[in-house]
Amino acid sequence: MDVDPSTERRTQFQISLPPNHRFVTVVIDDAEGVRVRNLLSMVDITTLGGDPAAKEPHPITINWNGLDDGGRPLPSGTYRVRGLSLPGLKIEFDYAFGSPGNPPWEGYPNSSWGGDHVFPSPPRIA
Repeated sequence: MDVDPSTERRTQFQISLPPNHRFVTVVIDDAEGVRVRNLLSMVDITTLGGDPAAKEPHPITINWNGLDDGGRPLPSGTYRVRGLSLPGLKIEFDYAFGSPGNPPWEGYPNSSWGGDHVFPSPPRIA
């Protein structure tokens, strides 16, 4: 998105990150608590000069051009910075609901209930 530089009101601020945190999300709210800008979304702090291996809380510098998410200039006023940081995500696969095997409920012998993705039904008698 191309922004007219004359509409920007650049500001810079620092946030402090906990030790060993690698990702950060930062948002800007107006004085009434309404979100006006999603500034950063799960950004790796190394791109902002942060150190994910830091053993102490450490600051990173954030730049904001004073525009909302639509690229429109915001009026002068009081804004609040909120953020979230985390060391990373670990994905674990526990099980798939619709898989055959040993489901945690009692079923019919050799039915593989759930493996065919249909509701259970009594065995057919020929």
